[in-house]
Amino acid sequence: MTGQEEQISKAEALKRAKAENKLDKMSNSVLHVVEGKMSEKIVLSQADLPDLPTVHFKSCQSCTFTIPEGTKVVKILFESCTDSTLEFNGCIIATGICEAWRCDRCELLVDCAVGTLQLDVCNGFTVSYTKISHMGMVVQAGVQKLVLRFADGAAADYHTGLDELRGGQAGADAASLNDTTDQCITRFVDGRLLTERILRLSNDYPTTAREKAAFDAEARRKAAAMEGLVKDMLRLGEGGAAVGGDEAERLRALAEAA
Repeated sequence: MTGQEEQISKAEALKRAKAENKLDKMSNSVLHVVEGKMSEKIVLSQADLPDLPTVHFKSCQSCTFTIPEGTKVVKILFESCTDSTLEFNGCIIATGICEAWRCDRCELLVDCAVGTLQLDVCNGFTVSYTKISHMGMVVQAGVQKLVLRFADGAAADYHTGLDELRGGQAGADAASLNDTTDQCITRFVDGRLLTERILRLSNDYPTTAREKAAFDAEARRKAAAMEGLVKDMLRLGEGGAAVGGDEAERLRALAEAA
């Protein structure tokens, strides 16, 4: 395992520890399926759901589903629906996860925090956030005609999908994207929406070329600082000189940087 992968493994372990509560909720959740509906408007309040519900909308057409304020769910699944709208009206998604796959011409209206929106093999999918702060990350694979909108006007409409990704939106190396296995991630970076291809290290940790380059540069900086510290300590040791004052502070700063 490389130094980068070792450090990433530690970071991943911390991340997993923080996510234990979410995982517990998911493992204990009860699946609530809404299936085969057509041209209906359905509101799912807490009284309509089991404890710790994972709500799965499946094979519905021309419907509007609303999860109102005060309703708490574990996770949302949206599968094989067409011409339908799913509204999160101030509800709470405990894991912050929503997944949609094989949906055509559907819209997601988001008025709550959604940390991860996973979209797979969808066509004509629109996500409208009432606030820019409600968006965490959008991960897509095999999606056509995806639009991200922000009702608060904090960002312009963002058009993405396979055609845009292959056209350079996710970098030059995305021209050969596989529409079923390759994933891209969209999120705000330095105040602007950025879409990047997801890479996986040998330990299967997901990252991007930009993040990997930044990590590698920081690792080189720390290695150089450590090398300088060792050389200075050897030099001082050979001369038999005591380390104190400004020199001690400099060595301490090098050690902290490494």
